[in-house]
Amino acid sequence: MDNILSRLEQNFFHFVREVADCELLCERLRRSLCEMSDFTPHKAFLAVQGTPPKGYATVRDVYRWLLDQPHQSPRLFLEDVAAFVLPFCARGDDGREELRYEGFMRIVNPRENAAVKSVAICRSGLAGPHSFASYTYRRDAPKGLLSQETNYRMCRLFSFEMESGRQLQIHRRLLEEHGITAVEAFRVLSSVKVAPSNVAYVAKSELRVLLVHRLRELTAKQCDAFCRRAMVSGTGGLTFQDMEKLLHPPCESYIDMDPEVARQESGRNLPPHLVSFLEQEALIKPLKKPPPTLRLLPLTSQVQKAQLC
Repeated sequence: MDNILSRLEQNFFHFVREVADCELLCERLRRSLCEMSDFTPHKAFLAVQGTPPKGYATVRDVYRWLLDQPHQSPRLFLEDVAAFVLPFCARGDDGREELRYEGFMRIVNPRENAAVKSVAICRSGLAGPHSFASYTYRRDAPKGLLSQETNYRMCRLFSFEMESGRQLQIHRRLLEEHGITAVEAFRVLSSVKVAPSNVAYVAKSELRVLLVHRLRELTAKQCDAFCRRAMVSGTGGLTFQDMEKLLHPPCESYIDMDPEVARQESGRNLPPHLVSFLEQEALIKPLKKPPPTLRLLPLTSQVQKAQLC
């Protein structure tokens, strides 16, 4: 156990701190989003789905919604969106990963403060059944379901989730290079357990004893944030499956089921030159043989040609 702890001191516990800090900042952004008076989870979910609404959103739907925003992130890739959305998705009947309303609520609703979460949920209920009857939202319409400030705050939340996912992926690669697996990580976190307790999971109180009081790697607030982010199985504790999902997220097995972007996204409010660029990019096929090597002419011959012209 001492050898495992010495290997995890500089790598695994730094990864745990990074997860906790990212969750704290995401919680602040979720609370900022729910403070908007016009924000309701149902309207936001309809906006992300696009037209026509189908009851769920795919990775590409979230990607399109982010592209439509005027304050989008300059580095927006479909792989980053997939890494952010897939942990909240469920597999549909056709084999696609679907972001349903329950998963969307886990993304946008605060997890630490139950009062703010209940306000956002009650706001959806108090809106009444007739508030969603006239659904005329279009992606290129100047007026949608949400205000511009609410769209900005939700876009900022999604962008930070993707940025934190990129940072955590770097730490995951470092852990993989050092040979730290989910089995060893779970064994270390469960080292504080005593014999009569359940060995199938590590309770939140046991994690606080280990990480806060014994090792002093986290504060109490960071430990609570790490538990909110890592404990996704619903057992009331950290299981081995939770640790496996934390170290190996499901985004690695994501396959884009509909890669023709330009044909389906032609209705978006894009400049003409960008639409033509997407159409040309969709027609590009992979090379079956390596490209020929370029032969560079001497500089003197280029100067002579320029003088003749």
